[in-house]
Amino acid sequence: MKIFKLKEISEFIRNGVTIKQSISSKEGIPITRIETISKGTIDFNKLGYANIFETEKYKDWLLRKGDILISHINSEKHLGKSAIFLDNDMNIIHGMNLLCVRAINNKIFPKYLQLFFKTNQYKKQIKKIMKKSVNQASFSVNDFKEILITLPELNVQEKIIKKITILEKILENNKLKLKLLSELTKSLFTRMFGDIRTNSKNWKIKNLDSIYYIRSSRRVFEKEYRKEGIPFFRSKEIVELSNSKNIIPEVYISVSKYEELKKMTGIPLKEDLLITAVGTIGKIWKVNYEKEFYFKDGNLIWLQLKNKNNFNSLSLKRILEDSIKNKKENLTSGSAYNALTIDKLKKFDIIIPPIELQNKFAKRVEKIEKLSFEIEKSIKEAENLYNSLINRYFD
Repeated sequence: MKIFKLKEISEFIRNGVTIKQSISSKEGIPITRIETISKGTIDFNKLGYANIFETEKYKDWLLRKGDILISHINSEKHLGKSAIFLDNDMNIIHGMNLLCVRAINNKIFPKYLQLFFKTNQYKKQIKKIMKKSVNQASFSVNDFKEILITLPELNVQEKIIKKITILEKILENNKLKLKLLSELTKSLFTRMFGDIRTNSKNWKIKNLDSIYYIRSSRRVFEKEYRKEGIPFFRSKEIVELSNSKNIIPEVYISVSKYEELKKMTGIPLKEDLLITAVGTIGKIWKVNYEKEFYFKDGNLIWLQLKNKNNFNSLSLKRILEDSIKNKKENLTSGSAYNALTIDKLKKFDIIIPPIELQNKFAKRVEKIEKLSFEIEKSIKEAENLYNSLINRYFD
């Protein structure tokens, strides 16, 4: 294996052409923008337009199959992100603020080069050439050209690509299954409960304060944070947990502080709900954490059923989540900043289908969630294997 500079294995590495893009128009030949590769793939819904209909003037700036776009002006987190263009049948103009790398085909496969752009080796080199400013980071084209890559022969590259491609297809299929299960839940919800915006099935309506004890936690100051002890959840963690993600707590409080708070306010129990009140508003986690934890006041609102026999926690969670989503603007207006308050939530009305129907819905959703959890677990394992393999190949 030999070590090369990126400029030695590329036909060119360059910035895109300057074109003033239209804000309103979506006509003509599309043009790349920074947002085009924000998810690590070419997002055809995030292209710009400038009413350009003829390719002649920009023929040298049209993307070719195998071209790789690189984010070289972005937040520190997204700097160096890449996406490969694989569509030969679509004309796209390479616009400003993204670099384009075109590989020399008899030296490196474009797919192999794109794998390199996901490795720790590459990310470490990006950090060395990165220049920070107040709101963003960047690196120069010339510095990028000097980045080093270890390169095996083409036949070895091909074997590695085949192995990684199999893993990518497994990941893609599992992510598609998750999406379909999510759509199944939404379809089941509408079929059983109707359109909750209009209460199309004329269910009873109840005030949330009549169903739940609604409150928050006691204040915990930053100086009381610890590096170990009892997990302390903020909005960030609840958003992840509400999406059935496994989390590693970042903030803790001492056991003695936890015991003190537990005596004063109690703690969330299984089946209770925690709702994000700032940031990503209205995400709801039905508590199912196996360990002790506490949570941040102001960031989160705690709901505890007054009568568990008359309501199903999972069904109400789904109803409440959709209801907040539909009326978020009304719920968060009037605050000094965009936030959900306890007072507004207490006055909030939701539909209440019969308990038999709530239980029936919950039983079906629990099966879907169990299957989704297993698929999520498989995805995580495949992603760990994927990252491990590409880093091993480029060491």
